Amino acid sequence: MYQLSIKIQGGVNASLEQVAAQLDIIKAAVLSGHPGQTQRGTAIRFTFEVREVDEEHAYGDPSAAASSAERVRSLSVLQEADPRAVAPLEPGLPVYDDAGREYSVLSSSNQQVVTCTNGVYGLWDRRTGECLVANCEGIRLSNERPSDEWLDRRRLAAVEVFSGMHADAAIARASERPRDINGVSPAP
Repeated sequence: MYQLSIKIQGGVNASLEQVAAQLDIIKAAVLSGHPGQTQRGTAIRFTFEVREVDEEHAYGDPSAAASSAERVRSLSVLQEADPRAVAPLEPGLPVYDDAGREYSVLSSSNQQVVTCTNGVYGLWDRRTGECLVANCEGIRLSNERPSDEWLDRRRLAAVEVFSGMHADAAIARASERPRDINGVSPAP
């Protein structure tokens, strides 16, 4: 069994698109099996660690095991390969990533395409649509927009993962509060 720990901090100006882009980076890094983090200068920062644990230490009680199992299923949805066929990019047509975000094509050659979205530049292989920027392996563009059904499944899975992380953090904060002799939290 493996345990995934993720810490995400959104900057004041972080957008939903930036969070989704970071999820793609998390997905690629988790699949590689190596701990990782975002590069400096992004609006979203995350760190994560995947480690092997036994089931008894991973879950304190059966309800935690059930919610964790749902998060694992949700993570598996987020790790699914892009279902769109690998095809050459046509720069005159709209290009989309696996989250359905459209990218602006700034320049292209016979071998590469340069894009910009939210002020972030990307360099892509024109024959396959794969990203050529370091640490972005597995991310690719296509002229075909992903299906709404696939995008909805991924969004719901991301909500499940983040909701579980939020609940875990709230439980951890509540369990760390000081208690008086009767087990009641002191007034703030």
